[in-house]
Parts: sequence; C-alpha cells; structure tokens
Amino acid sequence: MGRTDTGIATARRVVAIDPLNPLSHFSLSGALFYARRDEEAVAAFGQVVSRLALANDRLGRHADAETALTCLKALMGDGAAYEYAAIYAQWGDTGEALSWLETALRLRDPYLVTRKTDPRIDPLRKEPRFQAVMRELKFPG
Repeated sequence: MGRTDTGIATARRVVAIDPLNPLSHFSLSGALFYARRDEEAVAAFGQVVSRLALANDRLGRHADAETALTCLKALMGDGAAYEYAAIYAQWGDTGEALSWLETALRLRDPYLVTRKTDPRIDPLRKEPRFQAVMRELKFPG
C-alpha cells in the first residue's frame, strides 16, 4: 500500500515482542526492502536468503546475490518456485522469472495466492506468459 514507514515501525514492534521468531525478522527485512533501505535490510535479513538475493543485487553485489539464490535453491529445490520467479523478475531476467512462475503453477506453489499484491512480480504483469498463468489459476477477482 506504499506506507513503508508504518510497515517498518510495526515490524520493529513485532521484533521487540518476539525477537526469537524468524518470521518477525522476515517481516522487518521485507519492510526495509520495500522502503529501499537496502543497507539496513541486508543487516536485518540475517539468513532470510531470498531477500538477501534481492537486496544484494540492488546494492550491486551481484556475486553475493547469486550465492544467496544458489543457497536457497540448494535448500528448497523446486519448492520455492514462486520465490525464484520473484527474484528473477526483480533482477530483470523476465524469461527465467516466467519459467519459474510456470513451475510454481505446475507445482501449485502456495505463494501464488500473493500474485495480485506482490510488488516483486510487477515487472511480469504485462507479459503474455504471466497473464496465461493468471488465467490458469482461475482465482476470483
């Protein structure tokens, strides 16, 4: 919704309440990433590997970004297909992003439910292959 300051403040409160929960840190790292506060995001990301791939790439640390993605793929295999699609979309690799999005569809990746609001896949929205995947999902609205 574009209210990144509110998101960051809320995520910091969540971390303060539950500092041992990795999802707390994931929320904070995401809020910082969307606010384009990349140096802070890298520090907050810790081991949130998919976000490290995104933030390091945006900081020009392409080797670190590739390493993070390689680690994520080693950990998750095809199980994070939607995440890979989002990463490649943000990296500007539309073909690879769409291939992973199609894999996510084939595997019925649960994160496909975020496709309408996930800004990471915005670069794909006008692509015919993206639109075909969306039609295939047959989600309402």
